[in-house]
Amino acid sequence: YTLEVSSRGTSRPLTDAKHWRRNRGRLVRVEFVDGGQVTGRIAASDDSGATLRIVTDAKRGTTAEQEVAYAEITRARIQVEFNREADEKDED
Repeated sequence: YTLEVSSRGTSRPLTDAKHWRRNRGRLVRVEFVDGGQVTGRIAASDDSGATLRIVTDAKRGTTAEQEVAYAEITRARIQVEFNREADEKDED
C-alpha cells in the first residue's frame, strides 16, 4: 500500500476573490498576462485585486507592496512553506 498525505487546496489555483481573502498572509506565486511573475505574501485583497508584500532585500528584511489586479493574472498558486515564521499582521 501507498499512503499519500497532502494538504487540501495547496495545488488549487486562486481564481476568485474569496480564495485570495481566505489565503491572506500566505505566500503566493503569481504569473501575469505579460509573461512576468512575482512571489509574495498576500497582504490584503478586495473584489478587484490584491496587495502583495514582496521581499526586496532578504539580508536587510526590507519589503515593498505591489498592487495586482485580478485581470492581469493568468495563474496564481499558494506556495507550500514548511517552516513559516508567524507574522503579527497575519494573525489578526
